[in-house]
Amino acid sequence: MEEFEEDLNTHKYVKKLAKRMSKGNSSNIRLLTNHVICFTNNFEIQFAKKVLLMDTTPKESAVIKSVLLYLGFLDKYEYETNELDLETLKLLKDMDNGR
Repeated sequence: MEEFEEDLNTHKYVKKLAKRMSKGNSSNIRLLTNHVICFTNNFEIQFAKKVLLMDTTPKESAVIKSVLLYLGFLDKYEYETNELDLETLKLLKDMDNGR
């Protein structure tokens, strides 16, 4: 039961970070990405995606979908370009380039 509670806390923290990023209050993309990876490592990918996107605003959903796309967890048919957050995508690209 303790492990499940840790996973639940990871889920809550992902949503909290996505909310901050959607409002422009945070740019810690590495932390968000690491928590998404931890969460998806503990659950089947399809289930993890549904849980992460559950009860999110469109802006928060766009941030999370951008990270999921970056990690290769979204297929082409699971998103449209206008559903992604451009600022998050830019931060992910900068992270890739070592900035």
